[in-house]
Parts: sequence; C-alpha cells; structure tokens
Amino acid sequence: MTVLNFSLSGDVVIQVTITEMLNNALQFDLVVTSETGSIGDLNGLFFDVADESLLDGMTATGADVTGMIFKANDVTKVDNYNNIRGELLQDLGKFDGGVQFGTAGIAEDDIRETSFILDHDSVDLTVDLFLGMDFAARLTSVGPEGGARDGSSKIGGQAPTEPDDGGGTGDPGDGGGTGGPGDGGGTGGPGDGGGTGDPDTVNIANDDSMTVSKNEGFSDFGLADPLDNFAFGLLDNDTADGALYTGTITAVAGQTFTDGMIVTGSGGGF
Repeated sequence: MTVLNFSLSGDVVIQVTITEMLNNALQFDLVVTSETGSIGDLNGLFFDVADESLLDGMTATGADVTGMIFKANDVTKVDNYNNIRGELLQDLGKFDGGVQFGTAGIAEDDIRETSFILDHDSVDLTVDLFLGMDFAARLTSVGPEGGARDGSSKIGGQAPTEPDDGGGTGDPGDGGGTGGPGDGGGTGGPGDGGGTGDPDTVNIANDDSMTVSKNEGFSDFGLADPLDNFAFGLLDNDTADGALYTGTITAVAGQTFTDGMIVTGSGGGF
C-alpha cells in the first residue's frame, strides 16, 4: 500500500495521511495535534489535484463528512462557515476540491481527528494525484486544551513530491532482524531475512492448505492492522507439493480473499 504523509502547520498542526486502498480508492486520515499548545475543531480540508479531468467523478464519504465540492480552480468554500478566503487564498489560489466535516462550532461536535474515503466512479485513484499539490485546512474554536478556544485558523502547505518509500519492517523470518521470510540479513523480502525493505506481492497460496499464523483485525476499509513489530504478514504458506490452494481466506471484517487473488501488503502479506 502506497502512503503519502505530511503536515499542515500554523497556529495548530494537522497530520495528513493518504493511503491507497485495495478497492482503488484513497483513505485520508487527519489528526489535529497539540504540539503548538493549541487545538481546534477541524471544519474542512481543501486541495488541488494533478488531473482536473477526474473531479467530476469524485465522491468523499466518511462519518464526519457533511459536504463536498469539486470544481477546477474555483473552490474557496464548502459552506458559509467553512471557507478558505483571505491571505491564504491569495498565496495558494483557489482549490480544486473541498471536504467539510461536522457542524459550525463545538456545541454539537469537536472534530480533532477524522477519516474519509475519496473515490471515483470509473477511475482508480492513487496518491500520485496529490504529489506536490497545495492543501489547506479551516479550523474554528482554536485555543489551548482546557482554556479559551475563541480563535480560528486557516493553514496551508504543499504535499511532498514523492510518496513514502514503503520500507519499514518486513515479514518475520528466521534470519537477523525483522525482514522477509528467509535465513539471512540485509534488506527485507523473500529469501534474505532481516533488515528493512520494500514489500513483495503475494499471488496465490501454495499447497492445499493454508495456516493462519496470527489472528489480526482488519479495518472497515480493507486495510490490515500491523502485527507485532509492525509486520503485516498473516500467513505461513506450505509450498511442499506445489498444489494450489482452493479454499478462501476471510478477514475479520468480512472481506473474502479467494484463490488466485493478488494481495499486497507492507511486508509481503495482506
């Protein structure tokens, strides 16, 4: 899974994580941190995209999403209380899209962490759509935790021009460190054991049986939760007789992986 991580910084800091999902949509995770000493109620996220022709088919869904708008170089607000006008707009220009969260003020909600799914009706979305693009966020009820939160903030910045490298720790093996299955050191991946490395693709299980080596939950969006040491491998595959596995594997959230499906992960597993 390819991931794009970055922060928007100002009076408050928002950590933004964009993850490519198995169903070819993108998951956005937003967290308002307290590292500046102030927090805020997140009202909306605004962004540009690399391919404006995709805007017409986009949809944003999430538990806190209360509005959205997609229009090339013409987005300054989603609702009257959720706008990005002012000095920041002069610096970054109008945006291609905006997603609104919750309601005005903190009487009904105080959104400091939220997620949403960005999907398209006919095209697979990747993080490439947002590499180097402008982003901005609108917050109200800004102030110190437990203190007077009577401020507001509009913060912006640019996403990185490259996604995360996808390294991290590999599947548990029997070699040094936490690399892919194998018996040596060095970088991860099948056959050489410890260290770190890029994930490998899992195609189909071998043999006529498959052993689940650890029970682990799956998110509602089909993303695997990491195992111990942040490894993602879930299966020990017996390759002794070369026969293809003919059953199914069912994730905790109910998503079924069938014989022949290509499954990828951060360490060579789901």
